[in-house]
Amino acid sequence: MTRRTVALVVSLAAAQALGAPIAREGEGARRERLNAMEAAPVDASVIDGLTGWTGMDGFGARDLAGNVTLFVTLDVQHPESLRITRALGRLAKAHDDLTIIAVHPEAGWDKFSLLAKAGTVRIPAACDTGGAFAKALAPDDAPDLYLFDRAGNLRYADIAEGSLDDAVLELLGESAERAAGERARREQMIAAGEDPYAGGAGQVDIDPSELKATMLSPALYEEADWPRHNPNTGAVDFQGRKLPALGHETWISEKDRDPADSVLVLDFWATWCGPCRRAAPKLAGLQSTHRKDLMVLAIGGQREDERAVRDYVKAEGEHYYHLFDKDQTIINQLRPQGIPHTVVVSTDGVVRWQGNPLDDGFSAAVKQVIKADPLIRARRGRMDLSEGVLASPEELTQVDFGWPAHNSGLHAKDLQGEELKNPLGRLRFIDGKDRPDTDDKVLVLDFWATWCGPCKKASPGLDALQKKFGDDVLIVGVSGQSEDQGTVESYLQQHEVGYRHAFSPDQRAYNTLGVRGIPHVVVLSSDNVIRWQGNPLNPRLEQVLEQTVAADKKRREAVASADAP
Repeated sequence: MTRRTVALVVSLAAAQALGAPIAREGEGARRERLNAMEAAPVDASVIDGLTGWTGMDGFGARDLAGNVTLFVTLDVQHPESLRITRALGRLAKAHDDLTIIAVHPEAGWDKFSLLAKAGTVRIPAACDTGGAFAKALAPDDAPDLYLFDRAGNLRYADIAEGSLDDAVLELLGESAERAAGERARREQMIAAGEDPYAGGAGQVDIDPSELKATMLSPALYEEADWPRHNPNTGAVDFQGRKLPALGHETWISEKDRDPADSVLVLDFWATWCGPCRRAAPKLAGLQSTHRKDLMVLAIGGQREDERAVRDYVKAEGEHYYHLFDKDQTIINQLRPQGIPHTVVVSTDGVVRWQGNPLDDGFSAAVKQVIKADPLIRARRGRMDLSEGVLASPEELTQVDFGWPAHNSGLHAKDLQGEELKNPLGRLRFIDGKDRPDTDDKVLVLDFWATWCGPCKKASPGLDALQKKFGDDVLIVGVSGQSEDQGTVESYLQQHEVGYRHAFSPDQRAYNTLGVRGIPHVVVLSSDNVIRWQGNPLNPRLEQVLEQTVAADKKRREAVASADAP
């Protein structure tokens, strides 16, 4: 990788981290006031004063810390308000760790709350009783969008809707510590004569073809975290193989960009196919949520003529791209048993998932391909760095070296991506061995108890993983949950394993993580950042450790290169 390419990666990461490409709304004195409010907390009473909650039990200023939260001001008198709640509902489903809340003034709240309770409003909502929220944040025309970062600061005030996806991804990808330093970074930009609030300031204009040619080696695609193949494709299985080339189709929609620069969903359908029509809203939602990174290409031509497809699309509207293939070039090679049939294709032209779009795993597969795709990551400034990259350790904290995908449905706080300071803390190691060395090791904390059946069931698997990964991984069983040290020591004497055991008298890490059920494991890279957490009986754990060990090695090598004279 050349120095120019390295600089390109760092510039892309820096541009996104500084929020430079994010557009805001408003002008004049109001915009200056909003700019001054950004990257700082708002008065707690502004959030705590919201009342009449629907869709959630409540939300206060203290809940902002550690989370990414979007507030949208709405007004039942504005038709656009109800339209945006549907789009924001889809956005919330796409990101489990994003909280979205609608705020409505007292005037009209009775009507709006009835719509919310009836399910017409698809996000939680609250009433701005007394108008404190409006007075503090100065919305001028519903809907207005206000995005808060993990440090609890108002990061983007009255953000343009077209920039929302980018802003959300930026804030979800950073730690609370990184978010807390945003104010200082903006002050440095201003001191250097730059404008941190300009919509396009600091952007790097880069050609996707140049990214592919200079940076994106086949190895990056081979190592990416693609979704598991669907075992029930109902067609010739092309998963892991190149898709037959596009080019024989007639474009019904305007071809406004090169499909090779986006993740593709090819949807083979027909106007006469009921299941195809039922799948259309799901496809439309994915295209709307990921419009910059995804192209949904609906390919007609299955036992009907082009006019029928054109008339149908004209009547129903174009929510994604439509093509017509009179020769059925690709579908004849796929030979599906029925339609709808979809293939999800990464930017190197390889099919990563294939099957029916009505299957439960379809949407998750599309999102994982978008998240894993090297070209999409590079374009967004989250490129995996390879050996020889010269960048500062501070910049490297913002780089994804191939960490495992975060887990969901946790019985604990979701702290994935955040640092757990001094994870071994004041643990007492009770297995008769010296306190372990954690340098350059991936650390696994397993919270367990002798009275917990699933904990004991997980123990042999953890023992096998410790043996497999050897010195690259340190697994520590952490006990002390509702039992005394003597009970644990007695149990360990009868059940010896190869991984380490410690007793936690103060339960510091357990309480920090907010564990609500055991067993619960936390996987940390050697810089003490939580890369994954969940149940040790999860079959993904071995793969998670493989990815974390590999990514941690890349991170340490990059840091060593950055520190080298």
